[in-house]
Amino acid sequence: MSEKYTEEQKTLIMLYGDLLGSPLSPAEKTDFKRALAASEGDIEAAASILSPDESIKVRGLLTKGLKLSLELEKLGQRGIFVLFPEAGEGGRLKDFFASEPPILFAVGDRSLLDDEGAAVYWSLADFKAAGCGGIFLADRALDALLREGEVLDAVRLGRALLVSDLAKAPATIKHSPSAAAGRDGAGLADCGGAGLAGRPEKRVFISGSRSQRSIPKAAQDSLDAIIKQGIGILIGDSDKGVDSEIVDFLRVPLYERVTLYTIFSSPRVKPEPGWSVRSIKADTSLKSQQRQMAKDRAMANDADWGMALFNPIEKNRYGALQVSSGTLRNTIQMLIRGKVVKFFYVFEGEMACRNLKKLDDLESLIAGYESERLSNSEVELILSAKGVSPDDDAAQVKSKKIMAKYRSLLKDEKKFAESRDGGAAPRQAAQSERPTLPEQPERSGRPEGPVQSGKSARTGQSVQVERLKQPVQSSLFDLI
Repeated sequence: MSEKYTEEQKTLIMLYGDLLGSPLSPAEKTDFKRALAASEGDIEAAASILSPDESIKVRGLLTKGLKLSLELEKLGQRGIFVLFPEAGEGGRLKDFFASEPPILFAVGDRSLLDDEGAAVYWSLADFKAAGCGGIFLADRALDALLREGEVLDAVRLGRALLVSDLAKAPATIKHSPSAAAGRDGAGLADCGGAGLAGRPEKRVFISGSRSQRSIPKAAQDSLDAIIKQGIGILIGDSDKGVDSEIVDFLRVPLYERVTLYTIFSSPRVKPEPGWSVRSIKADTSLKSQQRQMAKDRAMANDADWGMALFNPIEKNRYGALQVSSGTLRNTIQMLIRGKVVKFFYVFEGEMACRNLKKLDDLESLIAGYESERLSNSEVELILSAKGVSPDDDAAQVKSKKIMAKYRSLLKDEKKFAESRDGGAAPRQAAQSERPTLPEQPERSGRPEGPVQSGKSARTGQSVQVERLKQPVQSSLFDLI
């Protein structure tokens, strides 16, 4: 049965919810709340003192009453209702949120709001470990949570209440809430959105070459493991190459815990509802590539781990050999910060994978290309490149090219890290500049013939996927 809301409550839902197109951003909500307080609750007066863009957005939302009614009807059919903390509903939960929300979306047993002993969880793992009993601050869209069998059963049996300040995206939770425990000391001491086993949300920075037009099966398996564990994904907004392919992979079925990074006012690829967008401000006098590097550094800084898809070498449009420097630089940035990188790369025609924990690991991997047995087609590609003699050793040319690029990028990134840290040596800077004995790479399997084109079994998107013989090892994110 659908809830009945007053016109004033519907106005709050329109302005502070995410049910309508182009909802207010957190910053815009804050601006509107201040304007509303300054205008003593007069919405029209508040809109008039906002910036022109914000004013247009607020007034536009207020014209969508019919659409709101339809959206509320849909929510009601799924048992989702809206709480109004200022009217005394769910007031004890306000300390958990990044800002005091005027509305909360909820589904389940409303009486738990009045039960001071009801535990409050924001880690799905902890919530499930407790038998899905109590109040859960949603770490994803409410619809997605209701597709979790254990959670749905608890809601139907009146043992749980799911709450969020957003209906179609994860709740915006404080990193250090003052609210604490429930029954038997349950609840968590820190939070930041639901993460792994009660810790703040973990995030992985995924990068790869713009020229790469396929997602290896091994990388798809790691993506599925990341999704299964609810790890946040940080990805660039390129409409070509790995960024574009990964974004399409995450669209169907929709994974909500995604942040798109861009140097523009809006990303080049369309974000899905519930995805976050972070615009990195860089000096506009810099070249585009330098501004993109600033964006990549921001992702490396924000992430806990990295995942890289490295296309070692190819010919550029001028016929010369070039290394995938962006992916290599991103990996170096992560390792300098002491962050582990799951590194996918092609070696001797096989898709290989190595968990890199320090710069020596990456240098060892690159040194291994010196003894690589190249296919006839790759030998031909290298020896026909501009500036390469037909009498050269193709494997040596390739290895030296990659190592030279690595050393150049490492020098630049160490210099940047030292300037960023006020002259302090970066965490990995003391490591040897000489390559260590290369380890045998872990292979994910040898492709059975050429890359096959077709639709991804998971996404239905038209992508190229390498068919691999052997099962992929457990994801890095299962191991650490």
